[in-house]
Amino acid sequence: DKTLSVSNQSDNYYYLSSNPVSLSEFTLETNIRYTKGLINIFFAAGGHNVFDPQAYALQFGDGESIRLFRFGGDDFAPSIDMGKRVNDGQFHNVKITKTSNSVAVSVDGTEYPAHTFDSVENCYNSAYVGIGLWDGALDVQTFKVTEIPAQPVYRTVKFDANGHGTAPDTQTIPTGTTATKPSDLSNTGYTFGGWYTDSDCTNAFDFDTALTSDITLYAKWTANTYTVKFDANGGSGSMADEMFTYDTAQALTANAFTRDGFTFSGWATAASGSAVSGADRYKIYAAYCGIFKHKAY
Repeated sequence: DKTLSVSNQSDNYYYLSSNPVSLSEFTLETNIRYTKGLINIFFAAGGHNVFDPQAYALQFGDGESIRLFRFGGDDFAPSIDMGKRVNDGQFHNVKITKTSNSVAVSVDGTEYPAHTFDSVENCYNSAYVGIGLWDGALDVQTFKVTEIPAQPVYRTVKFDANGHGTAPDTQTIPTGTTATKPSDLSNTGYTFGGWYTDSDCTNAFDFDTALTSDITLYAKWTANTYTVKFDANGGSGSMADEMFTYDTAQALTANAFTRDGFTFSGWATAASGSAVSGADRYKIYAAYCGIFKHKAY
């Protein structure tokens, strides 16, 4: 890299960009080498005269700290203790990350806590950048400004099982991208019918939709229906099949079968089974067989 070398005695030199930086958020990176002097790295100067209007700078001297200084004002934040001196005649990398209301510093790869401003001067977000020297000698390499890439905005996709089964994990995706369709859910007695944007399941969700906001998707369920057939179990007569819906209580059709010498005593799920009673009478079975007992004579 080319090196800019400057020196002076009891004087203040500073070098600023010819035009303001058009970015409000950027990274300024440079390499500095010195043994004596007061070094100012300007990351937001209001003009070519750093004293009027104000200018924001990082200031390196002969100690182990960095001064966060505002020309025409005073320190705008507590000094940063590096725990080392950089006026050792070696090049040191300095990186300043400036946002619209904050500044963070790293030296030789060590990052220090950012400072956030309560308010800033008008020049802060349309400012000149540069470097200055007071009473010493300075070598500078690689003075460059780079735009900070926009941070991706993420959207949350939540899944609500809507009372049945287990909901899939929440997805976090970048804005403008699509959610991943989960595997179909399952639940005994119900058929899964896809994902909807409302809990009443009237608006089906299209997983090809690019999302620009957070969303909750609801599972649609339809209760299964079952056919109950009636078996006379040695008796005579006929009875129509009866339709049942899962989890919905419904009385069985009254018996219409007869069998000579027997009295009807209820319904069972097997030809030789016991009659079901109480709440069990409303359970859904594939077929019922009539239970007949001998009449007493």
